[in-house]
Amino acid sequence: MSDTINVRFDNAGYYHPAYGRLGRGKNGNVTYLLPAEFGERETIVVPVMDPSSKPPRKVGEKKVTRYKLLPETAEIIPDEDIKEDAKNAELTGEPREFVVKRPIVAGPEALERVVGTGRGPKKQSARERTTGSARKAPV
Repeated sequence: MSDTINVRFDNAGYYHPAYGRLGRGKNGNVTYLLPAEFGERETIVVPVMDPSSKPPRKVGEKKVTRYKLLPETAEIIPDEDIKEDAKNAELTGEPREFVVKRPIVAGPEALERVVGTGRGPKKQSARERTTGSARKAPV
């Protein structure tokens, strides 16, 4: 098995901390070349609930197989289809159906930084925790 897979996302796209937003906006119809770890599948057990009872009760369990790191709407395209599309585009002169793009990976320092959280709240003292607000300094 190769070390990369070709993935196309639906119009909602997908966000990954290392790769950013994939499959949105002008990149809506783009096939991404991602590491093979994204194609791993896992089987989990989920409860089956009876929605007609109040409150809903568990009536059983079922096994579900899903991608570990990709949304359910992602489509994995085989390498053979990509190569065949390139040959057809070359012969007919039409644009390629599968535009393959390798996303830019953020560095480790960018992954450690949490984006968009802003400043955290001011530290609370023991007096503020027990009596309410802090005393104001006399003017």
